[in-house]
Amino acid sequence: MFFVRKVQNEIHNEIGNAKFCLIVDEARDESKREQMELVIRFVDKHGFVKERLIDVVHVKDITSATLKQEICSALSHHNLNIQNVRGQATTSVLEDLATNGSTCSQRDDATYTLKSLLSFDFIFILHMMKEIMGITDKLCQALQQKSQDILNAMHLIPDMGASFSDIIRSRRKKDVVTIEHHYRVDIFTSVIDFQLKELNSRFSEQATELLILSTSLDPKGVFKLFSVCNIWLLAKNFIL
Repeated sequence: MFFVRKVQNEIHNEIGNAKFCLIVDEARDESKREQMELVIRFVDKHGFVKERLIDVVHVKDITSATLKQEICSALSHHNLNIQNVRGQATTSVLEDLATNGSTCSQRDDATYTLKSLLSFDFIFILHMMKEIMGITDKLCQALQQKSQDILNAMHLIPDMGASFSDIIRSRRKKDVVTIEHHYRVDIFTSVIDFQLKELNSRFSEQATELLILSTSLDPKGVFKLFSVCNIWLLAKNFIL
C-alpha cells in the first residue's frame, strides 16, 4: 500500500497543474464485479504526451451517473482539479465516423471536419476569436448594465469601417498570395467582417440613432444630457 501511494504521489507531481483528459474503461474482475479503470492523459513539462493509470475503482453499475460520481471522487482523492479536465470526445467520434460511418457521405464529411479541426488555420482562428471575444465582452457587459447610458457604451465601439476598407481587396487582384497575406486578409479580416455583421444585425443605424437621441430625456444628473437639438431631431425623425 505504501508503494502504491508513493507511485500515485509521483504521478500527481508529474501532472502538477497541467490540463489533462480522462480515459475511462469499465470491465469485470474475476469475481464478476464491475470496476472502472481511470487513466490520465496529459502533456508533461517537456512537451511529451503521457498516460498514467491513477486508480481502479469498483462500481455498483456502469451508468453515466455512477461513473461521473466515481470519477469526481477519484480526482478529489488524488488532489486533481476537475477544472483542468479537457475533453477529446469530438475528435474521437469523428475518427470513428471517418472509418466506420454508415454511408460514404458521412465518412467524407467526418474526414473533412476532422482535418479542419486539426489544421493550423482552425487553431489560429480559435485563438483569435478568444482575443476578440475578450475585447467585445467589455462592450456586452456595459450594454447589459441598466445604469449604463448609451453614450458611454458607444465610446467602447471603435469606427471599424475605415480600418478595413483598405485591407479587403478583390480576390481577382491576387497574383501571389503569401502566408502573411493569407492569415492577415483571408482569415483575420474574414473573422472581423463576421463580427461586424453580427453587431450591425443587432444595432441598425436607425436604432442606434434612436438610442443616442433618447439619452437627452435621461433625468440622471439633473438632465445633464439634456439637448434641445437632440429632442427636436427625436421628434422629427421618430415621432412626427
